[in-house]
Amino acid sequence: MVATGIRQSEISSKKSGVFSYQIKVIVGIILVVGALLSTAFFSINDRMVANEDELTHLAYVAYKRGDVCTIKDPVIEEPIKNFKGPLEIKFLSQASRSNYPFAKIETLLEWGIPSIRLNNQDYHLNPKNLSEVVSGSSIGQPQAILEIIEKPRSEHIRVILTEEETKRVVFDFNWQRQKYDSNTYIFCPSYKTFPSADDLPRRLLMQSIDPAAGVKNETNADRIEHKSKDIIKGIIVDNFKGGQTFKEKEGYLITKGFDKSSRRHHLFNMNCPDNIGWYMEDFDLSIYQGRPFKIGDAYHFPGKRSSYSSICENDAVYVYMGFSRENEYRLNIEKRSTTDFQELWSSIVIINNIPSRRDNTFYISSVTENHTKAVIELVDRLDGNVFVVETEIKPINN
Repeated sequence: MVATGIRQSEISSKKSGVFSYQIKVIVGIILVVGALLSTAFFSINDRMVANEDELTHLAYVAYKRGDVCTIKDPVIEEPIKNFKGPLEIKFLSQASRSNYPFAKIETLLEWGIPSIRLNNQDYHLNPKNLSEVVSGSSIGQPQAILEIIEKPRSEHIRVILTEEETKRVVFDFNWQRQKYDSNTYIFCPSYKTFPSADDLPRRLLMQSIDPAAGVKNETNADRIEHKSKDIIKGIIVDNFKGGQTFKEKEGYLITKGFDKSSRRHHLFNMNCPDNIGWYMEDFDLSIYQGRPFKIGDAYHFPGKRSSYSSICENDAVYVYMGFSRENEYRLNIEKRSTTDFQELWSSIVIINNIPSRRDNTFYISSVTENHTKAVIELVDRLDGNVFVVETEIKPINN
């Protein structure tokens, strides 16, 4: 408007019109000054009321177009001393937002929480292998209870931590949902579903049970050694027909009087007793941790897998998966103890020139070890074709 008024006054031949052009210039200047003043006002005001986390975002903008988060981060005055667990988690909602990160049991344990209780199961990291989660039936009272409350499309996420012995509320905090037209899942203060050590709600929880845990240790996962498996060539030393197909195996179990649940167990856990093998029934948190391997009353979570098969031989169990590739079959196999599920050796066996139509074409009917060699008998699930494969083994030094 300023530029237009000046230009029009310069080219106008009518002196009577000059005043109207000057009005445009004056109005334009007023609008420019008004825009600058309003920007300065919103900018200063936002920074005066914003909390610390919001200030980091305001550092890159003049002012925020939406609501400014003014809720200060919670401060824990008296954390729970000598926390050893378990920490019982209760979800008083069916909303997925508040379930994270608290429903990821492995993540909570990696933060440094010794033990987690959920739905009458106590979870902890395997002390011999920190990359695996182990659970068993809950015993005794929890040391603290964490309640997560969020109703569908609610205005807040509420998290309450209570010390069980004293019934003391360590914190009771609300994350308010900010109102935006395009995104309804922004909360004040910031609620991170995959938080770092300095983010909420992780920082709030870890400072409540051990003030140093969230600062000194980024995660227990730092101490986990992620081993790559040995890739070893497998040699086919024999091939013959007459193996039992999966359908024939199931028919045999039916004739022996096994019910549906027992048949499923013995089909996918060959030669294993009823209390050892992949737990094929519904299990809490299987969606987050993967299906557990049951040994007695303990459940071991070796990570998410695309299939679940095992075979028991003597005092060991072999868990495996098969992957079909061009002109080869990859057998991902691990030998583990049937007492504590400790890994004894693991390999990816590459088998060339074996007819495989899909992943998990074969099941293992037997494994025989002789010093540094293993002989694995693979049977085609559909036609019973048997391949005897010889491969090297490299035991793990525990």
